[in-house]
Amino acid sequence: MLPISPLQLSQLDAAAETAAAAFYSYPMFTAYFPNPEQRRWKTRWYVRNAIKIALEYGDVQATQDLQGIAFALPPEHTHLPLSVFIRSGYWKAPLVLGLRDFYRSQACEEAVSEAHTRWMQTQPHYYLWGLTVHPQAQGRGYGKALLRLLLEKAAAQQVPVYLETHTENNVSYYQALGFECLERVITPSYELPFWCLVWRPQDGGASQ
Repeated sequence: MLPISPLQLSQLDAAAETAAAAFYSYPMFTAYFPNPEQRRWKTRWYVRNAIKIALEYGDVQATQDLQGIAFALPPEHTHLPLSVFIRSGYWKAPLVLGLRDFYRSQACEEAVSEAHTRWMQTQPHYYLWGLTVHPQAQGRGYGKALLRLLLEKAAAQQVPVYLETHTENNVSYYQALGFECLERVITPSYELPFWCLVWRPQDGGASQ
């Protein structure tokens, strides 16, 4: 069985490096940060803050070699207040990312947030914020192992798991694990598509 354990705060930088490598060509981040020379470090900074929040309010699991990371928000924290993001360091985003990239990312994040709220509303659920595997470790089953661990937790609590993906090929990947594709959304102004998916315990359980 693949060794997986909770990520420690001391491993935050290494986890952010893994995410930056994995997300370099991910459509969301190519849209947020179109300059390829800046994308790696901007993605690393952006995702580091998200993982930091998930460490405090959610659940972050990692493979032993830190080449696979999954970070999710539990039912009691799926809709975090703005103060959490400010305290985590996101208040620096306009300065760190630059105004154009900041406004672009926020417009896209607002579309994602609107879809999340519209589909899940106040229903208790896990929100899979990120599932990332370093390119050199892909194909080893890291992603499925991390995801199945989250599905087992959700099944034990009898709550769904919600996520978005900006890659169409990922839709069939998640469907094979029991997720239902809810809709395809196009981000206004930027023509950036993303897909909303949900897994429910009654749809097949975590053993798929």
